Amino acid sequence: KGRETAASPLITSLYRCRQWNPSGGRSGSAWLKSSDERFVLKELSKREVGHFLQSAHEYFQFISTTVMSSPPLPSCLAKTFGLFKVSTNLLKDPSKGSSQVLLLSENVLFASKQRNNSHLRTFDLKGSSRNRFVRDAKRSDVQLDGNFHAYISQNPLYVTEESKRLLTVAVHNDTLFLTKINVMDYSLLLLVDEEKNKLSVGIIDYIRQYTMDKQAETYYKMAIDRVAMKAAAAGPTVIAPPEYRDRFREAMERDFIASPFFFRSNIVAAE
Repeated sequence: KGRETAASPLITSLYRCRQWNPSGGRSGSAWLKSSDERFVLKELSKREVGHFLQSAHEYFQFISTTVMSSPPLPSCLAKTFGLFKVSTNLLKDPSKGSSQVLLLSENVLFASKQRNNSHLRTFDLKGSSRNRFVRDAKRSDVQLDGNFHAYISQNPLYVTEESKRLLTVAVHNDTLFLTKINVMDYSLLLLVDEEKNKLSVGIIDYIRQYTMDKQAETYYKMAIDRVAMKAAAAGPTVIAPPEYRDRFREAMERDFIASPFFFRSNIVAAE
């Protein structure tokens, strides 16, 4: 009591959390957000815990490299701080209770969300168009690739050449690492601030590895497309890490346009 430690700000933030339902999420997992909105927590399944622990050493080594390098290595991975097991017991019967494992990560939208949300749009981008459209989406909803392409057809996102270079290098570094640890199905979380002409980005949901069940899902969807003779159909969302990496990079390269001049009001800078 009365002593400050490095963990004190984190403990203060997590002292009170509230349930949260991200509109872009489909996993069915429980989500929590700290009361000051700096951190988010996601409940992990037993399989997801195993995947994280298997690659945790490499992950923290990679993050350390990006931060400690001189100059820092560009990266836009949303920072993960660790796993926490939370257990609750009944006062009347301590032998009965429940426990859950939570993944603690930064809220990549924290700084931007501190102002008027009416000027903000949020997108969850995977570089795939298959089942990636939210119908009747509200401005406050997290929207998907299909919504994003409809949006930029009317409002192209111009970024400075330096911002485009940093974003390209960061996406290259991060996807190279994620492929190395056999991870796919991650997203670029994008927040567009239409008032300040600014972008905030972060790669999220990078826990899922390409296991046998995911391979089976890929082959099943490809077979369905062939049977339906959908020659021009969008490819499956779930594909092997190298193919996922290449598709993701191509989408990020295509959708953000570099401009050498500030000649449009909607030029934005990536963070």
